[in-house]
Amino acid sequence: MSLLPILYGITLFLVATTTIADVTIAGTRIIFPSTAKSVSVQLNNIGDQPALIQAWLDDGDPKIILENPQLPLMVIPSLTRLEPKKGQQLRVIPKAVSLLPQDKESLFWFNILDIPPIAQAEVGENKLRISIRSRIKLFYRPTGLKPSLETAFKSLTFKYQSTLQAVEISNPSPYYISLNKLIYLAVGKQKNYNTSLMIAPFSSEKLRQSELDLQQNQQISYEVINDNGSSEIFSTVIQ
Repeated sequence: MSLLPILYGITLFLVATTTIADVTIAGTRIIFPSTAKSVSVQLNNIGDQPALIQAWLDDGDPKIILENPQLPLMVIPSLTRLEPKKGQQLRVIPKAVSLLPQDKESLFWFNILDIPPIAQAEVGENKLRISIRSRIKLFYRPTGLKPSLETAFKSLTFKYQSTLQAVEISNPSPYYISLNKLIYLAVGKQKNYNTSLMIAPFSSEKLRQSELDLQQNQQISYEVINDNGSSEIFSTVIQ
């Protein structure tokens, strides 16, 4: 039995970085201050073909396609055509943000789906068309949070837990903090431990000792991602 009839009309959705698809998102994260009436997100079509773009937000489930009407933020327009070598701004606007916590950040995800065009000559043909999905973080940030974000980066604590054979990283701040790398000395050599760990406000995460070589009172540097998507490095001592 031929697979072509089965494949006809199927679109394959891929989660991709913002540099793979023809349509790219400017930046790696979106900050939505609570005082803002809207926040703009720049899209650019670097390809040679027009693109149909579907945009939406989700609150953590990557399987969700289309906007969840229960979310307190929304994207407009949710469907747009982007011409080749052109750019366009979408807007994130508030709906019911008063329902969100005002003592810490809230996390959402901004999604775009780059739907490839179908030429008139291709109508009715059996082809597999691939739509590329890009997804970046959106942080809703209430005003007046204390301490400052820079101070929050410095406030991370690392605690060695011998009974669990793990290192607990605690975030006492109201911000989401994303770790990119740990840098430390082990057996006289510098080690770089790459990670994509994100620690929620007022919470902690554990790294298993089997993946690391850390001890109590050991000096460690950690690389965090700031609002601009750049890296900053801070140092502390493992408790």
